[in-house]
Amino acid sequence: MSQILSILENLERLNYEISTESRLVRVGLKEEQNMRQILSKYPVLTQLEVFLQLKDQASRQRDPDLKERLERLVFSCLEWVLHAQVVALDDQMETFLSKATAEVIGEKIPYHDLYPRIQKEKDFAKRELLGTAAQTIHRQGNPYLIQMLEKELDFLKKSAGFSGYIFYCQEKKKFDYSKFRQPLWNSQKRTASFYHSHMQRWLDQTIQKPLGSTSRWHASYLLKIEQFDDLFPQKGFLKRIGRTFSALGIDLDSYKNIHVDMEERPRKNPRACCYGSKIPQEIHLIMKPVGGHSDYETFLHEAGHALHNAHTAPGLPYEYRHLSRSNALSETYAFLLQNVTMNAEWLKQLMGIDRSTARRIRYYRILIDLYMFRRYVGKFTAELEFFQKEDLRNGRGYSSLLTELTEFTYDPVSYLFDMDEEFYSADYLRAWIAEAQLEQFLIQQSGPSWWSSRKTKDLLMDFWSRGEKQEPEELIQELGMKPFDLSPLEARFVELDDLV
Repeated sequence: MSQILSILENLERLNYEISTESRLVRVGLKEEQNMRQILSKYPVLTQLEVFLQLKDQASRQRDPDLKERLERLVFSCLEWVLHAQVVALDDQMETFLSKATAEVIGEKIPYHDLYPRIQKEKDFAKRELLGTAAQTIHRQGNPYLIQMLEKELDFLKKSAGFSGYIFYCQEKKKFDYSKFRQPLWNSQKRTASFYHSHMQRWLDQTIQKPLGSTSRWHASYLLKIEQFDDLFPQKGFLKRIGRTFSALGIDLDSYKNIHVDMEERPRKNPRACCYGSKIPQEIHLIMKPVGGHSDYETFLHEAGHALHNAHTAPGLPYEYRHLSRSNALSETYAFLLQNVTMNAEWLKQLMGIDRSTARRIRYYRILIDLYMFRRYVGKFTAELEFFQKEDLRNGRGYSSLLTELTEFTYDPVSYLFDMDEEFYSADYLRAWIAEAQLEQFLIQQSGPSWWSSRKTKDLLMDFWSRGEKQEPEELIQELGMKPFDLSPLEARFVELDDLV
């Protein structure tokens, strides 16, 4: 037991240091990442022998709660043993991206500023150039990512006792990916025809280009729905967004444990995130504003993570505060708050938008949600096939599936840059399903303005306080609903026909 306590103490310190280092590089306050130096201070966490000893102890544990906590510790240690194999490459990769620039029409643009520029760029040809510039940097970075994957797969098979990456992830997350795949594929088939008709209609109204031959970079521009930017001003953003939390009975400004970084820095990673550096004492909500409606939904998404972390009961064991099996639960809360921005009552009551315009915004937000859902079904399917074949230098399966399901063209060169670790795509999809079910429950309980109900606040506070102890399907079942039921999500998508 003393060994386990010592490992937990070391793990807590390491996770905090790594989180801080990653955050500083991500927000553009540090140019060079040095995880290797940090990891070298905790040799006990990077030793294969320690992982194997813990795994053996977990297999012999009979108490269900202690067994669960020990298994989480086992996989957390394995994560750092794995990371030790590639940490030097990871540092090189993150430093490369932090310093990388692209020249577009005589202008030097930092890599991390390319995506926000694509979202805001009104000129079709220049969006193409910006996207091509990003792909050039992806091509340069791919060797790092391939080497990292090769090392990780080799270690998992030869040293850690797993037959492959899929089996490792399934055991870590206690989730069957092959069983999850078919319902998702059936769902994308059911939504394919009206996705095509509504998305082509949108392209006809905006960029006058056909689906099937328009690159993914233009989807990024469309998804910003810049035609509504004036209704979602940057000036007074935090005050305006704060009304949502106030309606729920939450004063976000009073949370001393949530630190918000919305500064615009050229080398700041544009992908918003939330760092639970020390849960619940220190939470960082990070985003890079691009203006308009997307800022509001992005902030609310990350606030879902932040509030979940900030309300986690401090007395919970470290394993239930920091060592989640998957990310699906926290993503469920994030999607729930994010999707308030498609709620017509929220748009009217809190944003002062007229009924007709609120209806149009809901239409486009649902269409965006459908695009993203189909994109992630494509990502998950491509990643599953990628790790089944282990043809690490081949991005054609990725580009083919993403192109088929979104009908925007994807280039194979970006496949590794679009891939998140440990099937995070499946975590997102689980959250998509659970969020739609949770929203349906809240509407039945409190009506369309569920986001201003005391019952909603009480329910969320209870769920948030449990930290990462459960998975979203367990909470859905607790509410009397069937886990993995796609009908509430699909009902939202079908609403597009009524909103035209």
